[in-house]
Amino acid sequence: MEVGYDANFRKLDVWRKGHALALSITGLRRHPGRRKIWIDQSDAARSILVPANIAEGCGRSGNPELKQFCNGARIGHELITFVCRP
Repeated sequence: MEVGYDANFRKLDVWRKGHALALSITGLRRHPGRRKIWIDQSDAARSILVPANIAEGCGRSGNPELKQFCNGARIGHELITFVCRP
């Protein structure tokens, strides 16, 4: 399937999950009493990059660029997963 310029990234499950992750992490950052691990500002910024990369990749002209941005989202997710492990 060619996902590209006119794709609606909000329909993608992977974007929805990345967006939910970003909201959770930024929410935990705002409420330090509810978290059991340290989340700093750079961790919150990394979490936002996951759905942002997917959205930007969907706005590009073709699959090679989408693949590049999805790879960036995957790397961001791996970093957050590593940092957020208790």
